Amino acid sequence: MAGTFQQAINYDFGFGIPGEISRDGPLRAHIGYLLAAGGVTTNNSFGNVFTLNADGKTVGPGGTGAVWGILANPKQHVSMGNSNGPLAPNFLLPNNVTADFVEFGKVIVPLYGTKAAVAGLQVQFATATGQISIPAAAGTPDAGNTLLAATVEDYGQTSEGGALILLKINL
Repeated sequence: MAGTFQQAINYDFGFGIPGEISRDGPLRAHIGYLLAAGGVTTNNSFGNVFTLNADGKTVGPGGTGAVWGILANPKQHVSMGNSNGPLAPNFLLPNNVTADFVEFGKVIVPLYGTKAAVAGLQVQFATATGQISIPAAAGTPDAGNTLLAATVEDYGQTSEGGALILLKINL
C-alpha cells in the first residue's frame, strides 16, 4: 500500500491561549474586582486591557481610567459556559468576581485590528472594549484608542487580526 509523505511543515501555529503568562521572567500582577459598565460582560475577556472605574474600587474593560492591567490566568477560573450550554468553551468572566491582572511581564493576547504584528511595535487598546491592536502610525493612537506601555515581543502568525501575540508589558 503506497502512501504520501508529509511534504511541508506549518510554521504559523498557536502558542498559547489569551491571558496565559508566557516564558519565565519577572512578573508583577495584582487582583481586581471585575465590574463592567452597565452589567455588560461581552468584553470581560482574557487578554483585554482593564482600567480603574470611576468608583476607584472596581475595574472594567477598556475605559479612560488608570490602566489596571491585562486580564490573565484563564485556567484558574471556572468556565460558566455560554448559550450553547454549561460545558461550552468560554473566555468571558462574569461581573462581581476577583481576577488577576498583569501589569509587568509577558502575556499572550489576541490581536485585533488590521495591522500585522511585528516584534518591537507598541500597542494600543480600544477604550470601548479593551481589545489590543497596533496603531496605524507608530507612537500615535488611532481614534478611540489609548497607547499602552507594552510592545510586541513575538507573534504566532504574521496575518493581521485574530493572531495571538506575546506582549511585553510594563505598566
